[in-house]
Amino acid sequence: MATLFIQTLLTLLLLLLTPGWGSAAAAAGGGGSGERKALLRFKAAVASDPGGLLRGWSPASPDHCVWPGVSCGGSGEVVALNVSSSPGRRLAGGLSPAVAALRGLRVLALPSHAFSGQLPAAIWSLRRLLVLDLSGNRLQGEIPATLACAGLQTLDLSYNQLNGSVPASLGALSGLRRLSLASNRLGGAIPDELGGAGCRSLQYLDLSGNLLVGGIPRSLGNCSKLEALLLSSNLLDDIIPPEIGRLRNLRALDVSRNSLSGSVPAELGGCVELSALAGFRSSSFVLGTDLTSYHSFSQNNFTGAMTSLPLAVDKLGMQGSYAFLADGNNIAGQLQPDLFSKCNSSRGYVVDISNNLITGGIPVEIGSLCGSLVVLGVAGFEGELAGTSTKGYG
Repeated sequence: MATLFIQTLLTLLLLLLTPGWGSAAAAAGGGGSGERKALLRFKAAVASDPGGLLRGWSPASPDHCVWPGVSCGGSGEVVALNVSSSPGRRLAGGLSPAVAALRGLRVLALPSHAFSGQLPAAIWSLRRLLVLDLSGNRLQGEIPATLACAGLQTLDLSYNQLNGSVPASLGALSGLRRLSLASNRLGGAIPDELGGAGCRSLQYLDLSGNLLVGGIPRSLGNCSKLEALLLSSNLLDDIIPPEIGRLRNLRALDVSRNSLSGSVPAELGGCVELSALAGFRSSSFVLGTDLTSYHSFSQNNFTGAMTSLPLAVDKLGMQGSYAFLADGNNIAGQLQPDLFSKCNSSRGYVVDISNNLITGGIPVEIGSLCGSLVVLGVAGFEGELAGTSTKGYG
């Protein structure tokens, strides 16, 4: 008996030291069996799989860790569920709350499929979740006020049908780098807490295409790593806070199609890293040049005179083109030559100030000041166009 016991212990020890045995044992044992069942419940909720993305998910498979889109950790627990889509290869149906049984899940990425129905509340209980990307589906419901997944680094729920509000608790996610809730039905105000101490890692914030009201929080100026601030197509009012000019890493700013007012703050020139977007569409015309930087303030209620542009010349240099889009506002007064004083700091210069309240003539100095002017949009301008030597008018 003693000899048999010792032999059994030695056998178990050898198995534990065998590479891959832990994963197989977990798949065949209770924990792995539970996760495999959870994955099969996820598959059962899929009503359509025309591309056969989940065809390899079989109950007869001894190891779910080899299923397409499934990744496991060293102890056999599922750490990622990442199923990519492509035209003709999109999953449709409900998103099963069974995914919440994958307690070790770090990545849940199912972008650009056709999942519909309620976003399962159980997903928010996944404490180890780092990436949640369900963008481009048809999911409904609300983001809860409190979140257990405090370690989130990426939260992308854009292009769904979510309602409710933007939870203030998102501002407490100190590791959050990317937050995209664009093109949903979210209402209410942008919470001041988004610019709290937790936003120091935030690099990308996209809340465009919602029903958000109120002002742009001044606290967003605290998000020192922010590279993209996209708030277009909402119902925002008040002014652009000058604190936004503290965002020295900001590469893209879009607040077009809101109801913002006041003047465009000169402090935006402090955004010295502003760069990198191409083919931006102005409401007056389609830009025919590739842009390496832009400011978009179109379709708001900005007022005051326009004497200079909030452009960081030392950053742009002659390496790219720049567009200032402020069409459809209430900017008044006369065009000043200083408006184009920074023009030759770029390869291409686009200014769209169409449909404002600007009067007087277009300064004849523009031709000599702005040799790189590509487009000057002045539709609705109440003044003289003759006597100038610019390259083109919109």
